Amino acid sequence: MERLLHDVWTRIPEILAEEDLSSVPTIGNRNNVFLAAITIASYQTLLGLGLEGTYARELCSDVGWTL
Repeated sequence: MERLLHDVWTRIPEILAEEDLSSVPTIGNRNNVFLAAITIASYQTLLGLGLEGTYARELCSDVGWTL
């Protein structure tokens, strides 16, 4: 779990570098962009750990709905 979280948080700055959060107009919009970056990083990390795409998407979806 620690490796998973480390890998996810390592990917987030790379993903956010593509979007200048200061140009996003509202706090709510910035929050959505940040949550999307977490989701993308999680999915990429799960794929990198060898999970099949379908299962990785299912896990990301389950976590998203649980939170």
